[in-house]
Amino acid sequence: MLYKRLLWLFAILLSFEAHSTIVADRESKEPVIAAAIFASNGTIIGNTDVNGNTPKLSTRDFPITIKCLGYKQKLGLALCDTIFMEQDFHELGEIIVTPRQRPIMNVLCYIREYTSGGTTTDTIQYFAEHMAMFYIPREKVKGFKVRNSPHVLSSKLYQRNIKNGKDSVFEPEHRPDDISWLDIVSYPEKDIIETDRIKQGAPTDTIMGKHHVKTIARKTEKFYFESTDLLADKKDHRMSPFIFKILGMTIDFNEMTMSRAYTANNKSEYKPEEMLSSTLSMEVVGRGKWIKKAFQSKDPVTMNGLFEIYPIKIDFITVDEANRMLNGDMPKIKFQKSKLASPLPSGIQNIIDRINGL
Repeated sequence: MLYKRLLWLFAILLSFEAHSTIVADRESKEPVIAAAIFASNGTIIGNTDVNGNTPKLSTRDFPITIKCLGYKQKLGLALCDTIFMEQDFHELGEIIVTPRQRPIMNVLCYIREYTSGGTTTDTIQYFAEHMAMFYIPREKVKGFKVRNSPHVLSSKLYQRNIKNGKDSVFEPEHRPDDISWLDIVSYPEKDIIETDRIKQGAPTDTIMGKHHVKTIARKTEKFYFESTDLLADKKDHRMSPFIFKILGMTIDFNEMTMSRAYTANNKSEYKPEEMLSSTLSMEVVGRGKWIKKAFQSKDPVTMNGLFEIYPIKIDFITVDEANRMLNGDMPKIKFQKSKLASPLPSGIQNIIDRINGL
């Protein structure tokens, strides 16, 4: 009897032990980098590293959902050595590009925002859908200065708080600045040129930064992908912007990877208006008083974020038109989800269903 109890206890302990697994391309067997890993409850556990390794996973996290630009969304049911993902990208038929001899590229996008933050006892999950515009000068212009960040037109916001064992869901009245990082999302401003190895027919290529791998490029018959580690030139792979310290937010960006997809061509060059989709994934540790106050915690707060950006319509407009739109002279925009957007992780969908059922 004692022997059986010991075996049972050992099995329980094993179930809580955390292990890492490798996420790889089913065809090439190469690691899939910067794939976002969602736990069964919808929290973001983290991203795969340059070797395709996931963060530590326990049986409590499963089933996990894996999302990565250029791959079919994958459901992992149990711990294993390797999880393989299948390449997938649809032809992008719904983007309308209206070419004109006007200097400002006006991009209407559908954006998904996932954020998870927590301490040892409390968790916040935030999910949002946005319709937003970017205004990108395609040539030198006068009288127009705007930061390359989303001009949000409308949003649908969802939040789940787990505090002291109590689980609650609600729709925030406005975007929470302490856990939303939407303002750092950007749109490509410059053309991208394939590396020499890719031009010569290699399916993948790696570009080093000052201290770490900076860019990984991949080209298939139909598509071209680039993933760029925005912290690769930092010796300790960390960025702590001083502006946040002034605001009482000591913020360390430990991971920040931007991935973009284009339709492959023979020119080996890709313009901003040709981008099909992009993602931005990151890990942030907040140590300032504002962050600690938001989470009511004395300890540092770790947050993971993922943004998915899907262009819907692209116009070219004048400087006057752009300034008027930024000042509120905006036509009514229908909330339109991209057909390219993959199904939501089950944990996120559960939060939405709970809120809609209130």
